[in-house]
Amino acid sequence: MIRTVWRILSSIRLTLFLILSLVCVFLLGLWIPQKSVLQRDLYLQWQAQAPAAVAVLDALELTSIYRSPITLTLWGLFFLNLSLVMGQRIPVVRSRIALRADRLDDPEAAAGFPQQMQVPLPPDRGIDQVAQAVEQAGYTVLRARDRFVAVKNRLSPVANLVFHFSFFLVLLGGVISVYTRFAGTVDLAEGEAFRGDLTQYHAYPHLPQVGAPPQAQFVVERIEPEVTEGTQTGLRITLSDSGGARQIVDINRPYRTDNTSFVIRSLGVAPLIVLSDRQRRELDGAYVKLNVLNGKPDGFTMAGLEFIATFYPDHIERYGVDGTQSEEIRNPAFLLEMRKDGRLLARRVFKVGETGPIGDYRLEIREMPYWVRFYVVKERGLAILYTGFAAATTALIWRLLFYRREIIGIVRQEDGSAVLHLAGRAEFYRVLFADELQDLADAIRSPSSGS
Repeated sequence: MIRTVWRILSSIRLTLFLILSLVCVFLLGLWIPQKSVLQRDLYLQWQAQAPAAVAVLDALELTSIYRSPITLTLWGLFFLNLSLVMGQRIPVVRSRIALRADRLDDPEAAAGFPQQMQVPLPPDRGIDQVAQAVEQAGYTVLRARDRFVAVKNRLSPVANLVFHFSFFLVLLGGVISVYTRFAGTVDLAEGEAFRGDLTQYHAYPHLPQVGAPPQAQFVVERIEPEVTEGTQTGLRITLSDSGGARQIVDINRPYRTDNTSFVIRSLGVAPLIVLSDRQRRELDGAYVKLNVLNGKPDGFTMAGLEFIATFYPDHIERYGVDGTQSEEIRNPAFLLEMRKDGRLLARRVFKVGETGPIGDYRLEIREMPYWVRFYVVKERGLAILYTGFAAATTALIWRLLFYRREIIGIVRQEDGSAVLHLAGRAEFYRVLFADELQDLADAIRSPSSGS
């Protein structure tokens, strides 16, 4: 009974069945809305529209299919099957790398050795000198009386195990990454703290199937655009982490902590805008994050009014037309259009630090710090995944460049002289191996051989 279960669990048929089953699970996950991806209001709306269908899907746990017992069981069986298949390969590899006396075959009678040759030996050559010459060529030699077996790159079959194990690592790392992946974007201005709250994210993030969202906490101390000849070429951000240490982040160097990467996505300005009435009583005020550095307008609302902002980094007015001289922020100004219910009420250019009337109100831009949008990704399986790819690459290089060669030989006395009968085989590159075998025969005949 135990042997039957073992044979089933380690069979290739089970491997194919599990792969197909997992593919079906992931296809269902793409077709059926998942709770972890669907926003709560959309999920409630879907539930209200089709209560019976949603109830059935929830009961079967198909709305959280990636962490359902069925899926987790399939993954467990898959890794168990892969482990057993690898375990079956270990005795085969151990047998191949061993040098045993039963491999001391007659070259002319041995099967599977396509390369055959006979080498007449000088009078001073015997089996000892032949074995020494073969060892000098990089082979491991096992000798008995008048014959020998020699293997070059004897441990090459171990690369097969490493390659199989790399699949295990890649799959394990991929599964962990998929189940623990968190992705979202967060906009943070100078002086603003990131607390890890989901409400801080720009849009509802992709939550992990297993584990918690990023727990990182830091304060954005300073955002410094780097400008060369009027063009922004880089960005330098100084963060203060929860331990009080300062971290420097730029375009090519994300901030990494708690298995989380904060990658710079884009830069914007966050002017402090204060809106007052004609009697200078403040009605509203806020740091407004505007994505206007690419020349496109952006909007915001304040005191029930709609504003459309166009940014001029280096403001200039020519012939009554506002524009910018360069993309370098030297003389920043905003063209603000104030609207209500889609109707234009007023339009005016404000420079940073300027206060002035706009329609029936007064508006002031007190300061203009920057804000940056971070793409936040957290996943725990990347190190295992990269290790798997590195192991697979190493195994392929090992297997193809340091391929296994095997030679068997016997010294016979024929017509009063010694003749070496050789047979050889190689896993790859048989033409190159034929040349190598010929070079070895020449070395064995050489007067300096074995000296």
